[in-house]
Amino acid sequence: MNSKYEIGDVVSGSNLTQNFKNQTLTLIGYKRGSDEPLVILRCHESDSPTLLADVDTGDTLDFVVVSHSDMISIPEARAKFGNLWHNKKSARLTSTEKMTRAA
Repeated sequence: MNSKYEIGDVVSGSNLTQNFKNQTLTLIGYKRGSDEPLVILRCHESDSPTLLADVDTGDTLDFVVVSHSDMISIPEARAKFGNLWHNKKSARLTSTEKMTRAA
């Protein structure tokens, strides 16, 4: 089965059951507005994940897809999150810089 999410996609954690139904993925969860990884979520197409929230505030978490496998190691998942987050941040800075020059 093909995944509907690509590596690096950011997915809202507000409806995990529907968002990740029939998906085999590993994702890193973080509180919206931060860049600190809080949880690793593994889901398999035969299981349904449940809603996760930040323990301190109850805020819904967002997730970054780091793999189309549910078998990668925790250190590898964290490393992939760091690389993806860095690349997204660099892309945002480049876009902002281009917009500033155009103005």
